Amino acid sequence: MNRKGVAILSLAAIGFLVAIVLFYSQVDKLPGNQKSYLGEAEVGLFNTYIAAEKELLYIDLMAEYALQDSYEQLELYSSKEVLEKFQDNFQTRLFNFNEIYHRDLMLEDYQFTLDDKSIKGISSKELNITSDNIDYKFKPNFRISL
Repeated sequence: MNRKGVAILSLAAIGFLVAIVLFYSQVDKLPGNQKSYLGEAEVGLFNTYIAAEKELLYIDLMAEYALQDSYEQLELYSSKEVLEKFQDNFQTRLFNFNEIYHRDLMLEDYQFTLDDKSIKGISSKELNITSDNIDYKFKPNFRISL
């Protein structure tokens, strides 16, 4: 390498280092919320979403276990008997859900439909999870296969 190339390269390297030092010395003077770091709001959003998914998973599993108990309690059954027994079993589990997640979801909030392949529970009530700047709303619907 010739001397002019070394001089230009060393000046560019020194300039780059000075720019980095100036940038990081001015970061704390930028306008905006100084208490949050880059990506902190996104992590809060994901945590809220995960909490809602835990509740939805609990409801799905609760419905599956209620259906299993209904089949175990009935020897010979018709679809109407299964649905009635399912609602009884689902209601007892719904009280546990309300205690664990501090909700007020009732059996009357659901409309149950039974077809040849599944039981569907459609809720008229909307649940929400609220954190700092996030208000996440969801309906606790479920569908289980027979």
